[in-house]
Amino acid sequence: MKKLRFLCIPAAFAVVQAHAAQVAAAGADTSTTRDAWRTPSVVKRLDADGDNVYGTDGYLMFLTGYSGDKHVLKPTVFANASEALPRYVTITPTGARTSLAAASFALIDDPTDPASDFLSGVAIAPGVPLGGEVSMFRLVFKNAPAKGVRVGVMVNNAVDRNPGAIRLALDGNATVTASHHTAQGARSQACYYFFDLTGLYDGASFTLFVTEDTTDNNKSGEVRLGGFTFDALP
Repeated sequence: MKKLRFLCIPAAFAVVQAHAAQVAAAGADTSTTRDAWRTPSVVKRLDADGDNVYGTDGYLMFLTGYSGDKHVLKPTVFANASEALPRYVTITPTGARTSLAAASFALIDDPTDPASDFLSGVAIAPGVPLGGEVSMFRLVFKNAPAKGVRVGVMVNNAVDRNPGAIRLALDGNATVTASHHTAQGARSQACYYFFDLTGLYDGASFTLFVTEDTTDNNKSGEVRLGGFTFDALP
């Protein structure tokens, strides 16, 4: 019996290792791309698949295409979103509650016509204490690319209330996490922060957390986030 138990241990270990999803911070694009996230002529050193387009596999940009000189607040997160998510990921709001667009927000490429720009919007997580962290979205993967996925998070496209930090963590394992401190003072200028996810098994679930930036004219206790991009790792 002792020999049989010994032989079973490596097999069980192999199963655990096969499900060892990981996340790593993969860099930030805070000054090169700006609005041109879908323009191939703008070289993007952090584009995982090398076609100089963020979100080749898919994307989600919140409350886009608004035009006017007033704020537009929607009571749901995904209202009027520009969405073409890859089939391998599902995004669910956790702390995000509403969405907003304003004439002061950054213009970005329209993904259906990259030669044209449209006004970007944001999803909003309310009730964040000063300097506090709150979960905003959950990302669940199924049939993901074998070598993994680079997830881009667009922030700082709003004029204020941008996050001071963003963090992506594997649900159920607090040690599998990675974070970025975002560019302080970058307002209405789209910035992109990237995470590499590997070892993605069916059902792998990650939560995106945001931290309120006490220096960013934030007296309402809310944090804003512009969108997501997805590219397969080579």
